[in-house]
Amino acid sequence: MISLDIKGAFDYLQYTSIKNSLDNLKYPSNTLETLTDIPSNKKVARNTPQGPATWNQQQGCPQGSCTGPEFWNLVADEVLRQDWPQGVHLQAFADDFVYLVNAGTKQEVKNLANKALQTFKT
Repeated sequence: MISLDIKGAFDYLQYTSIKNSLDNLKYPSNTLETLTDIPSNKKVARNTPQGPATWNQQQGCPQGSCTGPEFWNLVADEVLRQDWPQGVHLQAFADDFVYLVNAGTKQEVKNLANKALQTFKT
């Protein structure tokens, strides 16, 4: 068993990943447009010694927001849908993933686990 806790999952959730996941849904166009607009066009503003600075925010969902967990679930579902090697079972709960690896020998378990982790990284 391999347990992965995605640190800062909500903070680092990429807007492009959210949009790609939303594009795969079969929702009415007005619903998709509304959901796509939520993380779009967000700006960060900060006072600096040189004066105010603003930039476009490309990632992050506020923890405690209504949509943050749903957006995370959409992106995590993309991970769960990957083609995992036979003998590898992946489960997710919140921002944690657990791999269960089953093989005949210790070396095969190790090889499958490494293959699963490489797939996860991509």
